[in-house]
Amino acid sequence: MKKHPVMLLFLSFFIFFTAACSDDQEEITLTLEKTQVIFDTPDKQATDVFFDTNARLITLDIPPDDLTWCAATLAENRITIKVSENMSVGTARSTLITVTAEGMPAPQ
Repeated sequence: MKKHPVMLLFLSFFIFFTAACSDDQEEITLTLEKTQVIFDTPDKQATDVFFDTNARLITLDIPPDDLTWCAATLAENRITIKVSENMSVGTARSTLITVTAEGMPAPQ
């Protein structure tokens, strides 16, 4: 008879643990205020792009070749993009800053 209370306790713990670890996860979302930034002059400039997400971690990725003139930083729900002066007169520059939320599928 003493085995039943212990087994019941184990069974109760197992049911609680499996309920706590269910697969019902909230869908991760990431919404950017704007998806394109254009600087109209060749001067050194900066701008902010605000975003909304329920992810715990956001990462930014800039192609290594563009890191010499473009930088991006995260602070709360804001991405600050800074570009250095474009010394090449008549030459436009462009880059792609990839914003990724943890738990979202990788961009294709």
